[in-house]
Amino acid sequence: MQEFAAGLDRVVVVEEKRDFLEQQVRSALQPLGRPIQVVGKRDERGAPCSPSRAGWTPTRWPSAWSRC
Repeated sequence: MQEFAAGLDRVVVVEEKRDFLEQQVRSALQPLGRPIQVVGKRDERGAPCSPSRAGWTPTRWPSAWSRC
């Protein structure tokens, strides 16, 4: 994960239901010692990016990610 994110400023994690993978990515990137935004269920301000209860649909995808 650290090698993958070496040149990035932001990582977007897309997963349904819980934010399990998002938390794992955030933890894996901490040792890099530089700020990398990890967004997924919520953006950097804490606003929701993805549906937490309903699944993804083609109509939800663009509206959700245009805010994040």
